[in-house]
Amino acid sequence: MADQHHPSSVKETLISIIISLAMALVAKAYVVEAFVIPTGSMAPTLLGKHMLYQSEETGYEWAVNPWAYVDLANGTNVPTAIQARQTAQGIVTPTVTDPMTTSKVNQLRRTPRAGYTITGEQKKLRAGDRILVQKMLYELFGPERFDVVVFKNPTNPRENFIKRLVGLPGEALFIVDGDNFTAATVNGSPPSEWSDFEIRRKPVRVQNDVWRPIFSSEFTPPNPTDAAGIRFFETPWEGEGWTTADQCVFTTDRVTPTTLTWNNNTWPINDYNPYNEVDPLMGFRGGRQFLNPEHYYPVGDLRMRAGIEAQADGLTAAATIVTRGHTFEALIENGTATLRMRQGESAWTVLGSTKAPEFTAGKTVNVEFWHWDQRLVLRVGGKTLLDETYDWDPSDRMVYSLGLRPVEAVERPRIIEEQNAYGAVVPTVSWRFSGAGTRLHRVGLDKDIYWRPDDTRRGTRPNALAITDKHQYFVLGDNSAASADGRKWDRIDEQVAKIDNTIGIVPERLMLGKAFFVYFPSPHSMGRIPVPDLGRMRAIN
Repeated sequence: MADQHHPSSVKETLISIIISLAMALVAKAYVVEAFVIPTGSMAPTLLGKHMLYQSEETGYEWAVNPWAYVDLANGTNVPTAIQARQTAQGIVTPTVTDPMTTSKVNQLRRTPRAGYTITGEQKKLRAGDRILVQKMLYELFGPERFDVVVFKNPTNPRENFIKRLVGLPGEALFIVDGDNFTAATVNGSPPSEWSDFEIRRKPVRVQNDVWRPIFSSEFTPPNPTDAAGIRFFETPWEGEGWTTADQCVFTTDRVTPTTLTWNNNTWPINDYNPYNEVDPLMGFRGGRQFLNPEHYYPVGDLRMRAGIEAQADGLTAAATIVTRGHTFEALIENGTATLRMRQGESAWTVLGSTKAPEFTAGKTVNVEFWHWDQRLVLRVGGKTLLDETYDWDPSDRMVYSLGLRPVEAVERPRIIEEQNAYGAVVPTVSWRFSGAGTRLHRVGLDKDIYWRPDDTRRGTRPNALAITDKHQYFVLGDNSAASADGRKWDRIDEQVAKIDNTIGIVPERLMLGKAFFVYFPSPHSMGRIPVPDLGRMRAIN
C-alpha cells in the first residue's frame, strides 16, 4: 500500500523550509555574503564592469575601463551596454593599445612608439567579478593590514565600496614613492621624528597577486609591422652581441661579460595602467575629466624574471635594478647566490648569501629577482633562496628617490609638493652574464602597485599624511590613479557624520567584512548565456 501524506508531514516540510530560509538569511547577514565588483578601483586585481581585449598580434589579453556612459551630460555613472557612442562625425568606438607593444610615457617628456592599436569595434560590456565576503570574521578578530575589505562608502552609505586596508586605528600613514610608512600617533598627532615611521611590507602571498606585467617576451609579435608597413613594436631589451632571431628568445654566444638592458627611452618604467586607457575622443565623463593623465610616476619596485639556459657549464648570472640612487643586485656565481646593494659606486653591502644550484648546459632554470617595499627576494627554480630587507625611514626614502636633502617633519607640505612634481628618476634594469653563451626564455618585467600621494588629505593636514584614531581605518584602491578612496574623499555623509565626522577614513561601524574568494569571475557570453571564466576563480589576497 502506498504511503499516505499526512498533515503532519506537510507541516514538517514547511517548518524545514522556513528554518532553511532563516539560516540562509542569518548566514547572509552575519557570515558570508556575495558582492559584485562595480568599478575598476581595484583593477586589475579585481575587475568591475569592463571591456576585454585580446591582441591578434601578441595574444595578450587585458581589461579596459568602460568609457561610454548613459546620460553623460548629467554625470550618470552607468556605462552603456555597448561601448560606442553617436557623435556628429558618426559612431565613435574605443581605440586601445596593446600594452605588450608599448609603454605609456610622461607626455611632458616625449611620445612613445604608437604600439599596436585596436579600433573600430563596438565592444560589449562585461560584468564585474562576483566575490564572497566573510562578515563574521571581523566580529571575532578585526581587520588586518592589506586585507581587501568591503565597507559602506562614508560619502554615500547606500553604496558598498571595496579597497585594500593600509592604515589601522591610531596610526599616522605617509605615502612616499609609492609605498606606505606608518607610525603610532602621539595624542592623535603624527610623531615628530621620521625615524618613528617604518615601512609596511606586503606579505609574499599578497605581493605575488599584485605584480603587474610591463612586458614579457613570450608576447613578442611575430611580425612587428602593420598592414601599412608601419613598425609598431621594438623590444624593450637590448644589448651588444644579443640576437632575437627566433623572436621571443634572446641569445648570445659571448663568454666574456655581456649585458642585456631595458631601454628606458621607449619603455619607461612607470605606473601606467592599461586598464585606465581612455579613447582620445572620449576623455570626459559626467562633465569632468575621468582619467587622461599627462604624466606618470616612475616605479622602482619591480620583479625581473627569465628562464636562463646556459650553453655550457660555468655560467655566472646577475639581475640588477638601479633605483633611488642605489644598485640592487642578485648574483649567482660558482654555486653561491648573493643579494647585495650599494649607493652609487661605493662598496657593496651584502645582505645575504647561500648555496645555489649551478647552471648546467642545455637546462633552463627559472630565475626571479623581486624588489618591493624595501625587500629583496631571489627565487631559483621555483624556490626562494634568499629573502632580505633594508630599512629606510620616509626622510631617507625621499632623499634617495627624489634627490632632496634630509628634511624635518615640519616640512612635510613642501615634500608632498615635491612628490607631486614627478621628480623621481626612472629606474633601470639589466641582466649580466659571463662564462658561457646564454639563451633567455620568457624574459619579463613586472611592477608593484604604486600608491600615489595625490590628494591624500585629512581636512587641512598635508596631503600625503593620513591620521587614524580609535575605530578608524584608512583604505586605498589597487588602481591608485583611478580610485575614489581615502586620499580623495572631501566630504562625509550627514548620517555617517553622526557616527564619526572625520573625513578620509572608514569608521569601524561601516566595515562589512573581508573579501576572500572570486567565485564567479567576470563571465564570457554565449549569446545571452553567461559563461563563468573558471580559470580566474581564486582566493583574494
